[in-house]
Amino acid sequence: MLESERPGALVFRAEIEELEVEGGVATPWDSGGLNKRRAQHLDVDQRKALLRTRTMPAPDYRRALAVTLLLRFGGEPARYLRSEAPQGTDPDGVYDGDAASFTYEARLPSRLAIQTPELSLVVMRRDHMDEGAHRLRAWCLKHKVDFEVIDENSQHRTVRDAVLDFGLKSIS
Repeated sequence: MLESERPGALVFRAEIEELEVEGGVATPWDSGGLNKRRAQHLDVDQRKALLRTRTMPAPDYRRALAVTLLLRFGGEPARYLRSEAPQGTDPDGVYDGDAASFTYEARLPSRLAIQTPELSLVVMRRDHMDEGAHRLRAWCLKHKVDFEVIDENSQHRTVRDAVLDFGLKSIS
């Protein structure tokens, strides 16, 4: 397993944006990466202006995402989920080889309860299963929420692969 692999992931249904929090926003790329790694050909003020003009309210950003899926990914959501490079030109001049550069980033302004009906999937690496993860797993079993523990012998070798597989099954 890759050393850089994250220890786990929580996947919530999209409705959480409407039910849990007001003030959520999204950008059509990784906003932190924009300032730290991408668009370095733009000065700081230009990057801030780009972030300000391209930030959309949640869940309204879904319309822009739908257009992106249609135009830039040929109407195939699976291509977006597999992090395939989009077609066409880069409207903001910020794409690079990293999938996060063209992945919509949604941000919610406050903490969410993990044990919520909107939780759909939990993936944890076996070497990161602690007492809290075991309690969450018990809650998930009780509430019929998918919980997958992965390691080098699992069907999914990385957290990303498990989440991607879950997403692809959801759209098929």
